[in-house]
Amino acid sequence: MKWLAILNPAAHNGAGREQLRYLARALQRRLGAQCEWTSRPEHAREIAHSSQRFEGCIAVGGDGTIYEVINGLDLKRQYLGIVPTGTGNGLARDLHVLDISSALRSLETPRLVPLDLIKVRYHVGQSWHERYIIHTSGVGYIAEVVALGIGPLKWLRYLRYAAAACVQCCRQQAFVARMRIDDQPTQDCLLTNLVVNNTRYAGPFCLFPSASVQDGRLDLLFGRIPPFSQLLEDLGILTQTYFLEWSQRARGQTVELELSKSAPLMLDGEVIANVDAVRFQLDRGCLNCVTGPASHQTERQLAGSL
Repeated sequence: MKWLAILNPAAHNGAGREQLRYLARALQRRLGAQCEWTSRPEHAREIAHSSQRFEGCIAVGGDGTIYEVINGLDLKRQYLGIVPTGTGNGLARDLHVLDISSALRSLETPRLVPLDLIKVRYHVGQSWHERYIIHTSGVGYIAEVVALGIGPLKWLRYLRYAAAACVQCCRQQAFVARMRIDDQPTQDCLLTNLVVNNTRYAGPFCLFPSASVQDGRLDLLFGRIPPFSQLLEDLGILTQTYFLEWSQRARGQTVELELSKSAPLMLDGEVIANVDAVRFQLDRGCLNCVTGPASHQTERQLAGSL
């Protein structure tokens, strides 16, 4: 298989620049991959978009790098590989690609599985925009936490999202939204948080323990949660006990949201300002991805259900 590896030096799980150079040499030696380095936001998407002579792209980074790469791939023809070097690596966790060594072994003898993606259409100003995401999106608390984590609290590195959660839960304001799930009646809601997920994980946190990136469903978590209750709910997620959960959970294939006031929208770690409407639609099995060995049973189960 002819691979283009896209390495993001800004994705940081403790690997230094020299270690990433060593990884690039290993990708060239073991897979014959050509390597390209990103130098700015959206650069991974641009590189992937110009990779048409390759059978697939390997995203070397975190979930944000994967997000950029899949939005540049030719999804009908090209494949995705993953080498997790980010801080969250939620998709890699779902696919049992747990570290660099296991990622390289999986890529040497690739087994491809079809994964679901979420097609997101969002409205800013006078224009509609469209993106694919693989992982997590949200409005309200989760979007504001990510905005703090990639912004003013970025210097805290591994502690940045924990610190951001503590800060944001005390200042989060409720917002008015009209929400519709699948063909159900539209609901008028007062919310502090809405999470739309395609995997078990939101970053390193197992938010939806029974979810799957291959189950043909979106998983939702939403509600109006007071500050102290939000912290307790976060603690339940962190410990995977899910005690004292005030949020509602739901599943579906489409979610439509209209906001009475524009707000930030988070898409796989990217925060988009001033969004006033958004539509999430599950696109089943449209991404072919290399998976780790523990996912082979899931692959067989999926094949049997199609």
